[in-house]
Amino acid sequence: CPRPGPREAGGARSGAPWRMKVAFLFLTRGGLHAEELWADFFRGVDPAQFSLYAHTKAPPPPSSVLARWRIGEIVPTEWGSISLVHATLALLRAAMVDEANSKFVLLSESCVPLYPFARVHAELMKDERAWLMHSVTPPWMVHQKGPTREFLRWSKRLEPVVPAPASLLKQQQWMAVTRPLAQLFLQPGADYTALWDGGLFAPDEHYFVNVVAHELRRAGGVPVGAGAAEVLDRVALNRRLTHVEWGQVGNGRAPLKLAAVTDELAGRARAEGCLFLRKVAPGADLAQLRAGWARI
Repeated sequence: CPRPGPREAGGARSGAPWRMKVAFLFLTRGGLHAEELWADFFRGVDPAQFSLYAHTKAPPPPSSVLARWRIGEIVPTEWGSISLVHATLALLRAAMVDEANSKFVLLSESCVPLYPFARVHAELMKDERAWLMHSVTPPWMVHQKGPTREFLRWSKRLEPVVPAPASLLKQQQWMAVTRPLAQLFLQPGADYTALWDGGLFAPDEHYFVNVVAHELRRAGGVPVGAGAAEVLDRVALNRRLTHVEWGQVGNGRAPLKLAAVTDELAGRARAEGCLFLRKVAPGADLAQLRAGWARI
């Protein structure tokens, strides 16, 4: 399988009809925290515009939006480990079977859409590139020492892909990738998961963005000395897909679980350019969010 060049991997149109289907990939423990809202989101939408895939720890409840869409390849997952990357790759493999799928959107059970389906679909399709929020990993984060354990994100094992700690890119786990990028991740010779196995922390916050940069350089067509940002800008928008509220928890910061989504909160998330809100608690009050859809 030939490796895609930078333009091809970015999702440039070919002679084939342009695909307009969004694959929603849910990486969850079971069902969704906002089942009714998601049911409303998909209700009445032309099936030619979307498809659903779910990788769940336990089968979703029969009443869940995801009940019919659990994939066959289920990977035992553990927070902060390479298993989450394996689960994401399993979702991509399942979704790639449908040749009409053009964009592949990775979401968790705590995500809710900030807009009705038509607006989300339009935003994802108006640019052929992926949504892959990224930055250089801060030096303090590469090797963190906690009270009971160390959190190491880079080691010499990564040198074939990430030659030095200063080169390690960080991404938002929740992303939207194009079909050519999904092909890149799944093609023979592009599986680097073994390099991240063995104790490195949070590979899901690093794997995909670093593999993209590495593979595009290998494919050629990238100016000598081009930085990672220049390479990635060819194939991905550096844009956040999901918004999360942060707060003080103990001695550090952590994402806040949301018991309600107010107009003010939804407005902040939309102003940031996000399409989804994350960390919504089960049973959260979503009345203002639902009413806001009607005004958009």
